[in-house]
Amino acid sequence: MPRGHGVLRSLAYKLTHRKSAGLRGRLATGSALLALALGASLGTVAPAGAQETRIINPGAMAVTGFSGTIIPGIDEGLPPGVDPVDEPGKTDKPSKKRDPPATLDASKDDIQDYIQMLIADVTRCATSSNLPRQTVTFFMEVEAGTGKVKGNLESPLGNAAFASCAEKAIARKRFKKGRKYTTFRGSMQL
Repeated sequence: MPRGHGVLRSLAYKLTHRKSAGLRGRLATGSALLALALGASLGTVAPAGAQETRIINPGAMAVTGFSGTIIPGIDEGLPPGVDPVDEPGKTDKPSKKRDPPATLDASKDDIQDYIQMLIADVTRCATSSNLPRQTVTFFMEVEAGTGKVKGNLESPLGNAAFASCAEKAIARKRFKKGRKYTTFRGSMQL
């Protein structure tokens, strides 16, 4: 055992075996021992250092979890611009679900048909929210291609239950697909 540890042990023995030490003395002794132990342990730790050599160099390929992977033509070298990680055919497949192209403008008839389709659901929301009969106006945004609609209640304001119910009902009903982005105001007499 190194010489420094023997000195610490004898000092610790002397400090803890005093008969006259009260609670304060024991706390002071414990604190002194803790400080001594901490100081002794810090002196024995080797300093940390950075690794001198690189593990992976720039441009090196790292493959993990693919044992037995063979890259065809790697011995002859790859043609310029070919990435050996790309899997042939994966990017060539079209996606399963595509939105129709937005090529048509929404006509006035399309807008009127959509508003007529909403009347029953908006009336149900008004009845369940105790909204009196009146004209209701929404500002609607139609997403290009998909027909998803976001409706914002413009009037009447003040009935949060009706506004939430009616805006959700509008979001559930789709506008005709394949239309360009459009906005319009829809008024309904309930």
